[in-house]
Amino acid sequence: MNDFGEADLEGQNILLRTDLNLPLKQGRPQKTLRFEKYLETIQKFAERDAKTVILAHQGRPGREDFTSLKQHKKLLEEELETNVFFV
Repeated sequence: MNDFGEADLEGQNILLRTDLNLPLKQGRPQKTLRFEKYLETIQKFAERDAKTVILAHQGRPGREDFTSLKQHKKLLEEELETNVFFV
């Protein structure tokens, strides 16, 4: 979705399925253009008073790039300057 148009998102819950597979450096996710675009989308939802639930994963079990999204949560909190709840 490139444009949210005139949709009334106030008070809406939005499920955002993303492919957050970010490069890892010493086990920590690194910011990329992909990550910056996700941030823009989440910020646009927030500006319109919508709550966003992010559904994602990082890699596959047994692969080198597999990791918990807890580090991604920290990165999102820093960039969005708000609390992000991890489930």
